[in-house]
Amino acid sequence: MTGWIYLIRNGGLYKIGITKNINNRMRQLKPDEVLVKSYISNYRELEKDLHYRYKKVRIPQTEYFRLSIFEIRECKRRILYNKYSNYLFKLCITSLLSVFIVFLLFICLNIYIFSNWRLVISNSINGTEKVTYLFMLISCITTSGEKFNFIHEFRFRILKVTIYLIFNICLNMISQVLQNYSII
Repeated sequence: MTGWIYLIRNGGLYKIGITKNINNRMRQLKPDEVLVKSYISNYRELEKDLHYRYKKVRIPQTEYFRLSIFEIRECKRRILYNKYSNYLFKLCITSLLSVFIVFLLFICLNIYIFSNWRLVISNSINGTEKVTYLFMLISCITTSGEKFNFIHEFRFRILKVTIYLIFNICLNMISQVLQNYSII
């Protein structure tokens, strides 16, 4: 289940909270400043963790805290790190799955065309390697679909390209090793 976690400032107090609808919640609270907000899957757990972490500076019976500058930075970093680590994990898994599915499709296609398993493996690796170049190009021009600002969107795209580049290099190395040992 996904939702928003946020850190806002009202006067000298800071609120760490969660919501399903960030716009309605911000209209209700009318904060002086929204320091950070993040749409993540484990928003409830992260809120509990942050409340526990800053319990010494918590205003009793509220979600408001008297945070120091250091604690504010740390809280913002934890919220943002959690968001991007979730996306990084999803990105790596989806990229790996897409490359693996392409490889399997090439194997099926090449089995139909060639009877020699060495040609099947060789052509499947080479074809998958070429498709990862296409994935890199697509990664440059497509958006993440997430609520990122310009800088984080740019980083996200660079990360996607880097992941596909790493897969491409790995495929190239596998192909070279197999050729050097006369396996294909």
